[in-house]
Amino acid sequence: MNKNIKTGWYIIIILLVMVRISSSYDATNITDAVTHADRLELITLTSSQNKEKSKLLNDLRYKRLLLRGDAINSVLPILYNLNIESLEIYNYPLDKIPSSVFGNTGLKVLGIADTNIQVIPSEIEKLQKLEIFYIVNSKVSEIPDNFYTLTNLMYVVLSSNKFETFPWQILKNPIIKGIKLNGNSISNIPDKIAQASNVTYMTFSNNKIHSISSSIGLIEKLENLNLSDNKLQSLPKEFANLQNIRKLRLSNNCFSFFPTSICELKNLRSLFLSNNQLAYIPEKISNLKNLQSLHLSNNSLTYLPEELTELSGLKYLYLDGNTLNKLPDSFGNLNKLGRLVLSNNCLTNLPESFADLQKLYALYLEENPLTVFPELEKNSNLKELYLDKNYPKDKIEIIRKKLPQCQIYINRVLLK
Repeated sequence: MNKNIKTGWYIIIILLVMVRISSSYDATNITDAVTHADRLELITLTSSQNKEKSKLLNDLRYKRLLLRGDAINSVLPILYNLNIESLEIYNYPLDKIPSSVFGNTGLKVLGIADTNIQVIPSEIEKLQKLEIFYIVNSKVSEIPDNFYTLTNLMYVVLSSNKFETFPWQILKNPIIKGIKLNGNSISNIPDKIAQASNVTYMTFSNNKIHSISSSIGLIEKLENLNLSDNKLQSLPKEFANLQNIRKLRLSNNCFSFFPTSICELKNLRSLFLSNNQLAYIPEKISNLKNLQSLHLSNNSLTYLPEELTELSGLKYLYLDGNTLNKLPDSFGNLNKLGRLVLSNNCLTNLPESFADLQKLYALYLEENPLTVFPELEKNSNLKELYLDKNYPKDKIEIIRKKLPQCQIYINRVLLK
């Protein structure tokens, strides 16, 4: 099972047959449904003959049971008797997790969404085979101290709940690899974060985080970290120790200075810092030799350092919504660049080296006061070009003639 679990989130499970229990279809002949299980999608069970239903459902040999809405009422009495590996409950105003759930000691996945549940009971320790646990869009604010006893637990999703403090108990699980806590009201990441020694994926977006413990630098296996939509103004210098990190999301925070510790993350592939108040990019950004995607939209940048053009592996660059008045003369060194977004800046021209961007296929130039119009037809691989109505028509016609494959948009309307 372990090799089949992915973190595309939520969850994809390998099934023999998937049975959904839903109020949208009433199967009066469940034996016939079993016979045609390969086409089975939605079943509503009546409340009678629970023992027979349990036997028939187990005869299906399915791995996953999904309950939507009030369908749960007809199944709760027989949950104790089902031999399932995955149980998901959606869109029903439960106030607590039904005790019958904890009778399924073979569960590997337990998922709950859109409920009124406030407490995760200590009974959860009975689910010793549990590998994935999620409860989202509910009202949970804490988890039990014995949560760490779930020694097979690898992924925990507690998104869109009522947590105000970091639920450190989840960090004590010995093999946990992924944590999602987005959409809560957590204000800081505490020292205990260092216990997440095996975690590779963490997302804390859309909280109220304003400080991060220096202990985060001890999570050596971390590869993907999402801290977008918080209140961060700085990062601890120990952040530079996260040498395995590949993707870092810090958009929609309060950074006015580029966190220099980021420049030490030499394996970083994707960096998101849009919607902050950055006024400059440090020269040390040239250290990020493996960077492929850089998002700096909607900041306060007036110029770019020449060192940025040393990022020879860069494929996607987003610089829209700044106040850039020029690009470095060596901009053409970014010869792997495929998508370049320069909209809403103060550019009056582009450097001569721009023609060297031969892999550029998408270019956004709207809302710039260009006075010198580049010979974009030299960028022979262009397939998407976004201009505004002030771009000279004769220049556009030259591009259309020499690059017939290029779709040109004027103010985001495709030019016919």
